[in-house]
Amino acid sequence: MSYATVLAGLHERFATISGTLATLAIDPAGANNALKWTAVAAEFGGNAISVQYVDPGVINAPLALTLAGRGIAVSLATDAAGVITSIADHISAAVLAHPTVSLLVTCVDVAPDDGSGLVTAMAKGFLTGGVSAPVAILDYVPTAIQDTPILYSLLDNLEITRSGQIRTQHYRILHRLLVRWQDNEMAEQQVIPYVNSIPDAVEANPHLGGVLVSGYAEINECDAVWVTVAGVEYRALDFYSTVIDKTS
Repeated sequence: MSYATVLAGLHERFATISGTLATLAIDPAGANNALKWTAVAAEFGGNAISVQYVDPGVINAPLALTLAGRGIAVSLATDAAGVITSIADHISAAVLAHPTVSLLVTCVDVAPDDGSGLVTAMAKGFLTGGVSAPVAILDYVPTAIQDTPILYSLLDNLEITRSGQIRTQHYRILHRLLVRWQDNEMAEQQVIPYVNSIPDAVEANPHLGGVLVSGYAEINECDAVWVTVAGVEYRALDFYSTVIDKTS
């Protein structure tokens, strides 16, 4: 089995990594007030979205949403005594009507809650689980990067052994995932989903779609490093696959 064929089989597996939407469930004390916040876009940037319910601390305050970067603050409505009057459905309706927040997230009741319950102030929470599929899967080191995440592969080692009529090829291949580093409090969250999704993509089909008839592939090692490409800093995950191919 040639290295090119093995690499094509691995890249087919990585191409199965699909985008998922980041989510956050907020469930204040009380009944019928749990809401699920979901990012609109399937990307790791969804993990940087935060939501906070704020008691404005004044009387007769209207419900209001503010957006700072990817942080959503929900300032709750109050009555003449300063008591919070916002129910969950008021929040979901406000999200739907907001011209910018609605482009970032959706907000719906969490069954069996029906949205009729009063909410309370809640500390900031971040959406989690967002991941985007690699925009490029390469077999060379890029000298310029337009968008991330990208994944490229390089041969690290090949060992050939023989036992009787059996010839075994042991490939060790580096797969480097690059994500543009951004200096914000959730930047590291951008690479976290890939720690599992890349090994899982190979584990789901270790024979690489039938490429390896008498062998298997696996990823059991990952190093987190920093890489600079064209003067730009990237966070990188270095995965090493082991591929064993036997022929007679």
